[in-house]
Amino acid sequence: MCVNSIIKVVLDASSTLAASTIIKVIMKIVSKNDYLIKQLVVDPLYDIREDGTVWSRVAQTGKIYVDPNRWRRIDHYDTKKNIVRLKYKKVTLAVHRVIYQKFKGELDPYKCIIHLNNIERDLRPENLCMVTRSKVNQIRFLNNPPVIGHKKLTYEIAAKIRWERTCEGTNFVQLAKKYGVSKTTISDIINYKIWKKEVHRPEYYK
Repeated sequence: MCVNSIIKVVLDASSTLAASTIIKVIMKIVSKNDYLIKQLVVDPLYDIREDGTVWSRVAQTGKIYVDPNRWRRIDHYDTKKNIVRLKYKKVTLAVHRVIYQKFKGELDPYKCIIHLNNIERDLRPENLCMVTRSKVNQIRFLNNPPVIGHKKLTYEIAAKIRWERTCEGTNFVQLAKKYGVSKTTISDIINYKIWKKEVHRPEYYK
């Protein structure tokens, strides 16, 4: 389970816990899971493959198959959580962390594994990258800009608003109506209080 996912679970379970206590609980869970993952990747009864699948010679009953060539696939996609999971020693583990540990290097309980192509089911090692929690939040922010006044603003739209104001002389009222935001928001954009990054995309200004 990703660090951010565990944070949400803990916060939902108890909103009265102190922040420091929450972090300790989270890190304990992640560290325990990562410890199990390290055991899993060297367990001879399990086969972790580069296509992102995980196989086992242990039957669902707990017995080991007599035939050494018999394997069953144990990873499964959780449609509700949009994550691929498996169970090892009765503990549910995130398969992307298993794959990363097997093929790319040591896990860090303070970091998350992201999918470079944003496809959660693509667990090939080359599609996985370990990043800090703050980096994950930055990526989520860029992929899902704030929705204001039923219009989704982006850096490109902010740049277009500035261009229309400075080059075409469009007034604040017209801009606010066109983009479905308040005049204050338009003012903040033009004065670089929000959406500060410059984007030079002439095609947006046509």
